Amino acid sequence: GDGELQAVASGIMVEPRVASTDVLRAVIACGTGNDWIRMYGIPRTYTDSIRAIVDGHSFLQDIGRISYYKSNFQQQRYMANVAGIGFDAAVNRKYNRLKEEGKKSKWLYIWSAFKSVLRYHSTGVKMWIDDRLVINELVYSATIGIGKYNGGGMIQMPDAVADDGLFDVTVIRRISRMGVLMRFRKLYNGKIYNIKKVSLSRGRKIRIASSPEIRVEVDGEALGYSPFEFEMLDRAI
Repeated sequence: GDGELQAVASGIMVEPRVASTDVLRAVIACGTGNDWIRMYGIPRTYTDSIRAIVDGHSFLQDIGRISYYKSNFQQQRYMANVAGIGFDAAVNRKYNRLKEEGKKSKWLYIWSAFKSVLRYHSTGVKMWIDDRLVINELVYSATIGIGKYNGGGMIQMPDAVADDGLFDVTVIRRISRMGVLMRFRKLYNGKIYNIKKVSLSRGRKIRIASSPEIRVEVDGEALGYSPFEFEMLDRAI
């Protein structure tokens, strides 16, 4: 799954004896969302995945290094696909809680999103991209991506390129609950930037502060809370 893929990437990046570019990750997707494989058209069936591995189809992609806080200590992880802040992280927490309760459905993420819409509120956020202040207002959600997909098929970074050395940053500014629900379909059809409250930025280094603190999820795994820093590592794995 995407979370396991992120954990493996983090392990490869911190291993000191071998260069990360010398390690080949071979993916047979068996997770719930499987968003990372969508970017590359990797087959979902086990036999086709194995055939692609045997045929030697490989590539290098960018990796993001993220710093965050947990239990009042700064920690660090690596991301292979997408990080979600604010509403995205709230949905992720609800979704993972339902999975831990044993619930299974292809609609589970969408159900979690609708439940979260009823409770989540925009938060005051400051965001610097490459040391330039680009956001200083109420923000509903921020998605920082190397890949295009998250949340089991959402396309929140439709223009992302995984080896261009840049994060795509999609920010949804303060928006009403009804505004989210009426435009929810655009999160899946690649037309998210047609929403007036949504903006796209790109950069190599991102710093985010908030009041109050907000949470972050990376590749489907809940990590910690703000402030955050993201740094791009070119074609690192």
